[in-house]
Amino acid sequence: ENIFLMVFFSELLMKAGTQGTHFLPCGNADIVWNSFDLLIISLGLIDLFMTIFIHTSSGSTATLFRIIRLLRIMRLFRLVKFLKQLYLLAFGFVEAVQAIFWVTVLMSIVLYVCSIVMVRTVGRLDKEEPHAQFLHAHFQDIRTSMMTLFVLMSSPNLPQYIEQDDLLWDHPMLLFFLIGFIILGSFGLIAVLNGVISEGMFDKNQLRLEE
Repeated sequence: ENIFLMVFFSELLMKAGTQGTHFLPCGNADIVWNSFDLLIISLGLIDLFMTIFIHTSSGSTATLFRIIRLLRIMRLFRLVKFLKQLYLLAFGFVEAVQAIFWVTVLMSIVLYVCSIVMVRTVGRLDKEEPHAQFLHAHFQDIRTSMMTLFVLMSSPNLPQYIEQDDLLWDHPMLLFFLIGFIILGSFGLIAVLNGVISEGMFDKNQLRLEE
């Protein structure tokens, strides 16, 4: 491991000597990779020096020592730089993060609006209602309702509602809502998310290949 560290350190020194003052300026196209290499190699050198000169294994120093060693795992990300197909895949995924963010915003809005509807309609039934306790536990407030609907969106658990005796038959609007929410919220939004990610990665990779 120390041999690899020395090899990477020598590579960094040669690169810095070749590029000179252009090694880290913003105008350098490789500034991200240069900064990343500098960070990883610096952590490796700190770890090496602490191993040689510091022998304590307790207290804050030991905690810092373990954290630095864990951060050295990021060295694996250097493989992305040298494997073209892996680099294109990672680059496309990073570029698709913006689209993922907006799909997440849309999903949050849908969850919030549907949560308000559920709290106002079935979350505050009279205690005399046969299924009031179950519905109150899942839709008593906006936060609980959003969590319930998120679980329903990520892994549709409609049998949980079917197991409640005549719940869906006593509340047919709840049945239609759950079916519609699963179709549109679970299948629809996840399909949109997959489509946006795939299209974003494909388009960005095509542009990268053309460059």
